[in-house]
Amino acid sequence: MKKINLSGLKDCTLCDTFKKSPLYQQLVYLSSEITCETSYPASILDGIQTGRIFVDDTTAPQAAIFWHYCGIVYVTGQTKDSKFIESLYSLLDRTFEPDQRSFYLIVSKEAHNWITVLDSFHERNPDIQKRERFSFIFNQNSYQKSILENNRTVLPEGFSYFEIQSDHLVRVSGRVIPSYSWDNDNDFFKFGKGFGIYDVTKNRIVSTSFSSGIGDGKIDIGIETQPDYRRMGFATLCAARMVRYVLEKGMLPDWGCDATNQGSASTAIKIGFEKSTSYSVYTKL
Repeated sequence: MKKINLSGLKDCTLCDTFKKSPLYQQLVYLSSEITCETSYPASILDGIQTGRIFVDDTTAPQAAIFWHYCGIVYVTGQTKDSKFIESLYSLLDRTFEPDQRSFYLIVSKEAHNWITVLDSFHERNPDIQKRERFSFIFNQNSYQKSILENNRTVLPEGFSYFEIQSDHLVRVSGRVIPSYSWDNDNDFFKFGKGFGIYDVTKNRIVSTSFSSGIGDGKIDIGIETQPDYRRMGFATLCAARMVRYVLEKGMLPDWGCDATNQGSASTAIKIGFEKSTSYSVYTKL
């Protein structure tokens, strides 16, 4: 792996006393400029989920990078600090080993200054890909009509719901599963929640949904269905069970997906979400 230069980034120490520091309030302000999938940066600031925060200056930060454990990244604020900008490029251009977290940089349409910078990275290095991603907003009335009134909570015979426990985690497979967003099981069970659908006759876990991001009064829902059980309605049923939990907690369900992920977008709409906006994602191929 080639050596990367991150000298332009100041790494914030996320310790127990972090919230009492002046830097914390400045980062809360910078994070307020983020308008999509806001549970992820908030979860880092709140100490709920693991992540890293970089700034251009620890005394009076003008720009910040929020890097969630799942690989979702945000850059916010404004800076002309060339070292900070070049270090951001180095992070995007980095070749990641299989056991390292990815770097999936999300930028809303309103962040014109960063779009200009990141587009220049894309032009400079075609391996840095620019994609489109959709954000969804939850509509309680749509959820009521689609799920509750149509009784879309009843499973076919031979299947059952379960709440994810520690013994389930070793049996859950796929990409978007609790280990995707949580770096340890203890934090997941302390702060998070998950549900699944079980095929009783075949002794298999069919689908799981869980709290992928928690913060800003929202819970972002992660969902994974085993390939041979897809297009059978299980993702909708499982995600709807997670939505019910989020609402019972008095929080708002949140959802986002790549524009090419038609399955995820379709599931979101079926459980009461409406497409809100699109935004750009930058990541290395």
